[in-house]
Amino acid sequence: MALLPAAYRRYTSTVDPDLDQYALFSHTPAPAPQLLRMHGWHGQVKSPHTDNVTGDVAGDFNHIHPEMRGRGDAQGKPDANGWELQDAVDALAAHAEFHPQSVTAGEPPLLWGGSGGGGNVLGLIGKFPDLFAAAVCECGISDYGLWHTHDEVGEFRDELEVEAWIGGNPAGNPEAYLSRGGRTTARNLLTPLLMVHGEIDPRVPFEQATLYIDAARQHGREELVKLISFPQVGHPGHYGGITEAEEAQRQSAIAAQLSARWATPQLPEAGSLVVAGYVRTRHFSVVLESIDHIARLDYDLGSGTFALQAPTSRTAALTLADGGATELNCEEISLPTLCQWLALPVMPG
Repeated sequence: MALLPAAYRRYTSTVDPDLDQYALFSHTPAPAPQLLRMHGWHGQVKSPHTDNVTGDVAGDFNHIHPEMRGRGDAQGKPDANGWELQDAVDALAAHAEFHPQSVTAGEPPLLWGGSGGGGNVLGLIGKFPDLFAAAVCECGISDYGLWHTHDEVGEFRDELEVEAWIGGNPAGNPEAYLSRGGRTTARNLLTPLLMVHGEIDPRVPFEQATLYIDAARQHGREELVKLISFPQVGHPGHYGGITEAEEAQRQSAIAAQLSARWATPQLPEAGSLVVAGYVRTRHFSVVLESIDHIARLDYDLGSGTFALQAPTSRTAALTLADGGATELNCEEISLPTLCQWLALPVMPG
């Protein structure tokens, strides 16, 4: 099914309605799955950029390419897996509004990104655990504190620190760095995930993939993750040195991941979730006092009970799917104790 002409269109952020956001929407003439595609760290979708890792993929999809805050014509300040992820999800709703004939109501979207966009993928499936039917993360960042510490290229710290996409460094602002990383929210994983990574990648080291998988294993989620790695691939760029056979394997695996008809992820009726700034499910959402905070949420949908433990936030906003809203009080817990529950170090290492 051929795509209709793409359109770069404005839409509204639900978090900051005064900010205009933009996305490139490529839609199908008949219903097909929505594929949310995340651009690279320095990239944008208004103009081609070498940081945009994702390419073509076989299959019938609606392609939604959101600009991250402050890129292209999108307003606002980049916040490295903060509210910019909600903006990306808002682009899905905007696409359904603009092109209702292209979307099947109730069909879960798919997710794909690479490099900085791969880090967005891991953040999205942690903050929106039951939204996406399947995801692909290529050479993605899972731990921003460790990425800062091991930035041998020296091209990312200015944005992380000086331009305050997170702010400060991991030693002085550890909770904020933890709140941005998919490794922190691996416990929330419900989405089948394909990871692809070159083992000699200097821009996003291979450890970013293996540490995410280790975190998923620690929390019994390893069956949801598949890793394809290429031993001598990663420089220059992310896929320098890749052979024709490896590139064919990469493309085939991505197409298979996105074309499989996965079921909608189901949130257990009772359990625990990591809140990294916020978490949004089909049943409820919880928003902490800052996107720089993290918390443990214990919930029971049957009894309607919610309990939070947080190092810094003292309250949080709870909104239910039926529109009911209330304020939750947070029991204090130390950051090291919370990190022990997450099976993570407080500091990168």
